[in-house]
Amino acid sequence: MKRLVLGLALIWRAAAVDAADSATIDVVSASGEILRYSVADLERLGASEIRAVDPHSAKSQRYRGVALSVLLSKAGVPSGKALRGTALATAIEVEAADGYRVAFSVGELDPGIGNTAALVAFKLDGMPLDEHIGPFRVVVPGDKRAARWVRQVVKIGVHELRP
Repeated sequence: MKRLVLGLALIWRAAAVDAADSATIDVVSASGEILRYSVADLERLGASEIRAVDPHSAKSQRYRGVALSVLLSKAGVPSGKALRGTALATAIEVEAADGYRVAFSVGELDPGIGNTAALVAFKLDGMPLDEHIGPFRVVVPGDKRAARWVRQVVKIGVHELRP
């Protein structure tokens, strides 16, 4: 019986890893260009790890992913000294598989202005995110409430709020 349970657990874990490896997330630029990233692509963009307290379990956990600001840069969003004037009227929309959506301002995410840390995570404590929260999750450790910790992220959109 132990062998059967262990075998099923290994098969389930291998399937979860395969699903995570083939998963993609779309970043849609303000011009409508779609940039599609896999976990391997995100690793190449300079993935890093952060520690954050899970909002539900209150446990400190280690998330691996890429900063949302890095993906925005790849989508042509200005940053640093170039982020000024009308460019500050840009909203970032994060959308989950179930349609849940949250927004960030580009200024709050810019390291030189608001410096809000937001990570597009794909691993938790060294393992791919499970299907309940992954394959991608936005983690915002500095938020007092975890309302913007979006799970099952499928799309990040850039919206210029100009007339």
